[in-house]
Amino acid sequence: MPDSAQSVARDLYSSAQFTGEGEIEYQGQVSRGRVEITAEGICIKADSDSEIEIASWEIVGIERDDYTIMLPLRNGETILLRQFARRTDELEVALWRCRCDGIARLMAPPAASVLEAVPVEGTNPGWLYRYEDGLRWVPTQGAPFARLYGELAEAEFDQGTYGLALRGPFGEHRLQGLARRTTELQHEVTTRIALARDSFIEKLEQCGIPWQDEVYSGAISEHVPFEATEKRVEAIEHAPDLIAEGRREYCQALHAAGLPRRMVLSSGDDGRLRAVALAPVRDGELYEVLSEEDHASYVFQQADPVVQAWTQVGFRREPIFAEQASEGPYAALADLLPALANARAAFVRRVVHSSVDAWLGTLR
Repeated sequence: MPDSAQSVARDLYSSAQFTGEGEIEYQGQVSRGRVEITAEGICIKADSDSEIEIASWEIVGIERDDYTIMLPLRNGETILLRQFARRTDELEVALWRCRCDGIARLMAPPAASVLEAVPVEGTNPGWLYRYEDGLRWVPTQGAPFARLYGELAEAEFDQGTYGLALRGPFGEHRLQGLARRTTELQHEVTTRIALARDSFIEKLEQCGIPWQDEVYSGAISEHVPFEATEKRVEAIEHAPDLIAEGRREYCQALHAAGLPRRMVLSSGDDGRLRAVALAPVRDGELYEVLSEEDHASYVFQQADPVVQAWTQVGFRREPIFAEQASEGPYAALADLLPALANARAAFVRRVVHSSVDAWLGTLR
C-alpha cells in the first residue's frame, strides 16, 4: 500500500467492505459498473448486466498507478478499476483487506473466528489476525505465517527495533510496525503460551499421561515432533481413546518393529488430542495418524514440512493430502506458504491399510 492508503488503514481495518461505482476493464471490455467488496471476495456488476464474482484467494495482488488499480488474478486475467476519484485510497485498502482476510481464513480452522485484525504499517504492511489458538500474519507482500501458542516457546519485545520476535521449534518470525501494540501483544502472547502449555498438560493427564515435567522443560510441546522413546510410545499406546481402535494393531506393529522414532501430539477442532507416529521407511518417512481410522498412511521424503504445514493450514487435511489441492484455494495457499509447498513437494506415496503384515511389508 502507498502512504496515502496506509493513512486510512487505521479507519478501515475493522472491515473489508466497500461499495462504489467506477470504470471497469476486464477481458478487453470497458464499462461503467459497481464494485462490491466483502471479506469473502469481490462482486463487479457492469452496466451491461454482466456480473463478475472473484473469491478473495483468487487475487494475486493489488497494483496501483495513480487513480488506476490493477487486480492480477490467478487465472492470468487482470481487472482494471478506474474513476473512483477520492475513494481510490479506500478501494485499495478494502481490496488488500479482502485478500488478506481470505488468506487468513484458509490458514485457520474452518470454524474459528477472528478475535481481532490488527493493521500493521511500515515497509511491508498487512494485517495480524488474533485467534484463540494463535496468530496469523498476512502481509501485502511476501509469505504469511501462522504461529500457534501451543508450539511457541516465547515472544520477546525487541526494544531496539520495536519489534516482536516469536520463537519456537519451527523457527523465529519477527513482526514490525505494531507501534504501541507491540508490548501489549508481547504480554498477551506470553500469557497465552503459558495457558496453552497448561491446557496441553491437562489433556495429557486426561489420557493418563503424566508428562508435566517434560512439557514444562520443553522436551515435549504440542504440534512439535518429540523423540519416541520406549516409555513414551508405551504411554501413548495405552492411553485411553488416544489410539483409534482400527489403528491399534498398526500402532502395535510399528512399536514391535521399533520403527517410531518421533511422535506428534496435537489438539483437534474437538479439543481431543491427535497422535501421529513418524517412522523411517525404505523410501522416506512415514506419517501415520494413529487417532483417526479414515486417514491413510503417507510416506514423505521427510515429515517435518508436513508437521509444520499442519499448523499453517488450520489442521485441514485437504491442502496437504488431497490430490485436488493442486488447484483452487489450497493451490493459492501453497504458492504463499513455504511449509505447505515443501510438504506437497516431499510427498512420495500413499499406503492403504490392508492387513497389518502386508501393510508393514510395503513400508519396510
